[in-house]
Amino acid sequence: MLLAKANQTSEVTFILLGFSQFPDLQMPLFLVFLTIYAVTAVGNLSMILIIRINPKLHTPMYFFLSHLSFIDFCYSTTVTPKLLENLVMEDRTISFTGCITQFFLACIFVVAETFMLAVISYDWFVAVCHPLLYTVIMSQKLCAS
Repeated sequence: MLLAKANQTSEVTFILLGFSQFPDLQMPLFLVFLTIYAVTAVGNLSMILIIRINPKLHTPMYFFLSHLSFIDFCYSTTVTPKLLENLVMEDRTISFTGCITQFFLACIFVVAETFMLAVISYDWFVAVCHPLLYTVIMSQKLCAS
């Protein structure tokens, strides 16, 4: 006797509860978080654009600040869209793959931001403690590598 097995693949999903207990607050919270996200995104992207356009800002400090703005933009873009979606949509689920991907990217951007802040603090340390050697120590070649 041969038994035919049906395809029994299933996708693991998580249900995100969030603010489901307070449906009155979902639309105001959506608008607040959307405004904060828009201000953050526009601020970071405009800072990157201004630093790239203005040749007077092509110094190591602004080079690192533009990279910090890019990391901050990527971090907020990793987390916020799903938050906004959950405030508006009835289906508040996320797949296991989506959850792991979002968590992985958020962790990468947090670690990258930590390293970038350490590099910026070293740049400021050199600028304050060794001002005459600053251009030698923090050269464009060192910053680009």
